[in-house]
Amino acid sequence: MTKTGDAARPEMDLDADSFMDMLRLRSREITIGAIVLVAVFAIVFVVREKRRDNEDKADVALNKASSSFFSGNAQLAQTDLKALVDRYPDTPAGVQAAMMLAESMYDSRKFDEGTKVLQKAATSGAVGPFAASIEALMGAAAADQKKTDEAVKHYLAASAKARFPTDQDLYKAEAARVYALGGKKDDAIKLWTELAAKPNTPTLAEAKIRLGELQGAPAK
Repeated sequence: MTKTGDAARPEMDLDADSFMDMLRLRSREITIGAIVLVAVFAIVFVVREKRRDNEDKADVALNKASSSFFSGNAQLAQTDLKALVDRYPDTPAGVQAAMMLAESMYDSRKFDEGTKVLQKAATSGAVGPFAASIEALMGAAAADQKKTDEAVKHYLAASAKARFPTDQDLYKAEAARVYALGGKKDDAIKLWTELAAKPNTPTLAEAKIRLGELQGAPAK
């Protein structure tokens, strides 16, 4: 006969006493697991606090270095900015300092040194919102050295890394200008044509003018 109701339920393998016995037998494993869990949370907390402390100190250092930078004291600015970059490379302030340091080096015609600073900053864990600007700075330096292909490569990389369509188009326009100045007319026309086909781009008017100039016809 088929059992129904309570009779159909399987007998429990563990009663209250056997459950407590199991806990006693496994108390070592449970204790170790609890210790590990607490340690993990402690490490995460310490890392976060250290990161926040580093970012605060880096911000203070950036304010000091910025004063030298904007006052035109290039030598002092480079010293202060380099110290900040070396000490706090993985902070937003550290990345901004690297960009300012590179710009100062570029102004002094130290192109290779400035580019090395930016290349290192591009690997920082805090580079995210600055990635496009770093590429654009390297593009500008390459353009100043008449390195057309290298400059365009960086400007197009900046466009690809930019968050907003407006910035993407502005960087493409820079690449088109570099192509034109470098005598690469067809490449410039290709980029300007792409931009001229976008009605909402801030580069629309210039794109039409540049196409007219490059194609030898008045802009429409």
